[in-house]
Amino acid sequence: MKTSYLLNWVARRGAGLLLACLVAGLVAGCSNSSASSAPAGSPLAGEVAGGKPQGLFFMTRYWIGTHSLEKSAYYFAPDGQVYQNPAGFTATALAATPPGQHGSYTVAGNTLTIKWADGHTSTSSLEDVHADAFNWDTGIFLGVKPFANAQQLAGTFEGGNSVSFGGGGMSASNDLTFNPDGTYTQSGAVTGSASSSESTADVGSSRSGGGKWQLNGLVLTLTDAKGQVATGVAFPVETDDKTQQVTRFYFQNVAYKRL
Repeated sequence: MKTSYLLNWVARRGAGLLLACLVAGLVAGCSNSSASSAPAGSPLAGEVAGGKPQGLFFMTRYWIGTHSLEKSAYYFAPDGQVYQNPAGFTATALAATPPGQHGSYTVAGNTLTIKWADGHTSTSSLEDVHADAFNWDTGIFLGVKPFANAQQLAGTFEGGNSVSFGGGGMSASNDLTFNPDGTYTQSGAVTGSASSSESTADVGSSRSGGGKWQLNGLVLTLTDAKGQVATGVAFPVETDDKTQQVTRFYFQNVAYKRL
């Protein structure tokens, strides 16, 4: 079974476009066709002020049906706009966010409503609200801040995602090593299986490579040896209190753990 066929099979059975794109990205070395324009802007660190979220948040949501953990970055801008997984924080990068991932948000009482640009609406109560965290729409939102400096990323990290349900499943893993001299190496793999009353199929693929990395504010850019560029929002998720070393960070829908 070809990888593209299996990805379509996953999407049809409710794993969602997000995971399918993630797996495809890992197989392709997390490459995009072009770079983001410019350095990141300076969004607010995520906080809840006056009962209303503002700034950058890390969101996790567990999907029981697919046994998968969704991970996303949400940016609640001061002008009342919200962006899910923006490529950066310049006006150009924010404007390029797909319609289903940006819109306007309002808070009335303890109810947060997002009217997405593609026409659909998400509304749910804000729960377990703290100064820098809250729950909403079955997701947990944690306020995040940028790296103190780029060298906090130096080292080796691993991350991945998986999805499973009746008839099959997929898993994707990715290792990244950031060297202090601005170079990186990467290896990734994806495996999947699908079965029906008529047939069973398995697929597997792997890739390795490397190139140059650059952290500019909250935007991480990876440029491989062929000039292909992967760029996206990146931020620390967990930091060692004693050493101030980043032990977990987020990038392109994956939470990476330091090895």
